[in-house]
Amino acid sequence: MINVKTVLRKKKLSTGTFPICLRITKDRQTKYFKTLFNATEIEWDAQAGKFNKRNQNYLQNNRLINKFQDRALKIIGELELEQDDYTLNDIEKNIVSNPIL
Repeated sequence: MINVKTVLRKKKLSTGTFPICLRITKDRQTKYFKTLFNATEIEWDAQAGKFNKRNQNYLQNNRLINKFQDRALKIIGELELEQDDYTLNDIEKNIVSNPIL
């Protein structure tokens, strides 16, 4: 089973914000893919994996996060149709070769 979720990483950047990453988990192995966004803990809803209303452009940013997730799920779906067995490295190759934005 594959799990795709948007998470706020806990490593603080020099700007005082945290990077937002797309986390893909398959067979207990995890890969993180950095998105365009950074946020503070106050602006992030960890349960939903989305920006909350404290973020200035939360509606637009959440739409872009959904596009990141949709693109990753599309790549995973294509891999499932093409191959019976694939790894996180195969997913990573497809995501890197087909940029999300």
